[in-house]
Amino acid sequence: MDQKGDTWLKTLIRWLCIIIGIKLIIICFVFLRFAEKSNEYKETNVAQNPQFCFKEQCINLEIAQSDEERALGLMFRESLEKDEWMVFLFPKEDYHGMWMRNVRIPLDILWINKENKVVHIVSAPPCEEDDCVSYKSQELNSFAIELNSWEAKNLWIGIWDIVELKGITFSWSRN
Repeated sequence: MDQKGDTWLKTLIRWLCIIIGIKLIIICFVFLRFAEKSNEYKETNVAQNPQFCFKEQCINLEIAQSDEERALGLMFRESLEKDEWMVFLFPKEDYHGMWMRNVRIPLDILWINKENKVVHIVSAPPCEEDDCVSYKSQELNSFAIELNSWEAKNLWIGIWDIVELKGITFSWSRN
């Protein structure tokens, strides 16, 4: 082959490699996006008065569903009624954490997976300092519930107990 043919072949191979590389990047992006969405809710419906139920007791729930509501949580509150808890609905199942910054009351935090099983419980003291502790479940979870400290123990709620959320229904994009 002459010099021109050799250069043309190298250019062709170079362009083919670039095109194949771009296609591989697109395929990887689509695959990762699909994998990321596989545990997302397709739809979450919340009734007027949602409740957390365990055994025969039901507690009213305040919903923190948006990013802003979850970020604010129970910050700056001076008290929490015994029968008023807050549920944090996450957009997908993951290892979600809770930060106690500007929380003035001691809380129990329950992390619950998509099968409605309690996967982690922690009692968190209030924190109004700059370097507050973050608490995180080591198990995948779909939502967390904050309640007054010691209430989980008073109700005998433990790890792997199954709970019910009345008035909140989830439709998963994929099981």
